[in-house]
Amino acid sequence: MLKIPIVVVAYNRVDSLKRLLFSLKQANYSQKVDLIISIDYSKKYNKDIIKLSKDFRWKNGAKKIITYNKNLGLRNHIIECGNFSLNYDGIIILEDDLYVSPAFYDYTIQCVKFYHKEKKIAGYSLYSHQYNETALLPFNPIHDHSDVFFMQLASSWGQVWENHQWNNFIKWYTNFNMPLTEIDNIPENVINWPDTSWKKYYIKYVITHNKYFVYPRISLITNLVESGVHYKYKQFHLNLPFQMESKKYNFTKLCNTYAIYDAYCEILPEALNKLYPKLYNYNYSVDLYGMKNLNKINSDYLLTSKLSQKSKKSIYSY
Repeated sequence: MLKIPIVVVAYNRVDSLKRLLFSLKQANYSQKVDLIISIDYSKKYNKDIIKLSKDFRWKNGAKKIITYNKNLGLRNHIIECGNFSLNYDGIIILEDDLYVSPAFYDYTIQCVKFYHKEKKIAGYSLYSHQYNETALLPFNPIHDHSDVFFMQLASSWGQVWENHQWNNFIKWYTNFNMPLTEIDNIPENVINWPDTSWKKYYIKYVITHNKYFVYPRISLITNLVESGVHYKYKQFHLNLPFQMESKKYNFTKLCNTYAIYDAYCEILPEALNKLYPKLYNYNYSVDLYGMKNLNKINSDYLLTSKLSQKSKKSIYSY
């Protein structure tokens, strides 16, 4: 039996934490599940958050509350929480502005069991990525009759890490820990995320080591995007409907799918080649959203929506 506890990341949002804990209490569990509530220090809200956490009754397993004597900040707090995985088979990380589906834990166990031996998998998402944060446009992955798709984009809205996945990342992070710059081959908006972001370093790690996150087509969680460290005001563009009931999920191997995307939400050439074999003979990159920096393109051809400076028309390579 896999031991994968739930780790709730709390700071200063009392009502948000109360709502998340309520959703966890209503979810379905087929086994005992430990709950860890990690509370970053907040002078104004610390007592209220701790009281709520202590009063919350968790009947599905052990409950542990962790507090800190100083404010860690979001990035360091997530790193601390990620390290909890080293004492288990893995962990589920939930920030307090999330709300889980009743089926989220059953999905997690099925997903981890299927991909456990896949060396190219760097983590799992409970959130279904349907918005391109670089292009600020909808993202709809191609369907291949499976319940998942793959991205070189780390998830921060309900992420699951097995202990070996986190261990590999933290070893890299400890040695790499330096600012990202324009020479890094990741989206420029990601590079410009604030220093409080742990996610941009995980994205760098995923790209550097050619790894992927597994995303569900139907979300197991919704993001209520409340005001906090990274959002000044409450927003609604990331709210998603989610899977309500557990089922047997249809997973697929990386080598058998078309639905593989990079950090720009662009389909990978090797996946596109399977759909249109004539492209096999071309060394090309994909930029259908038109957001890639041309100075970072090393291929001979570019499949893009950008306008040509010479013709002022869109150029497409077929």
